[in-house]
Amino acid sequence: MVSRYRELEKIADGLYAFIYDKSKTDEDDDLLCLVFNIGDVYFEDHIVERKRTKRIGFGEFGAEWVRNYRKHIADDMLNGRFVSLITVKVFEMLGWDAETLIRYQQQYRAREEEDRAMRAYYNSLNA
Repeated sequence: MVSRYRELEKIADGLYAFIYDKSKTDEDDDLLCLVFNIGDVYFEDHIVERKRTKRIGFGEFGAEWVRNYRKHIADDMLNGRFVSLITVKVFEMLGWDAETLIRYQQQYRAREEEDRAMRAYYNSLNA
């Protein structure tokens, strides 16, 4: 789930990064793509500036996020946040139940569509 030949820089246990976009002026402004590792699965997730990874506690925060990945995804679902297709694929590759995520995605899309329809209806009343 990550390009095959990337030079990964280890930030913490289960958390790596590679240069996504090199800054022409300051190394701290380089954009890094974060790569998470759970079991045998490596997957790209967030893009951050290098200076953010140097903040105190960033590595510990990332390592905790990896250790509790399933809980964080469950929290996202409970709070109505979008769950990406890559998350479904990670669950599948790790042999975890992805059906719940797939159903959640379908329900999420249906809610979004209903919200769009309601906004369009409301806007048509005010036109």
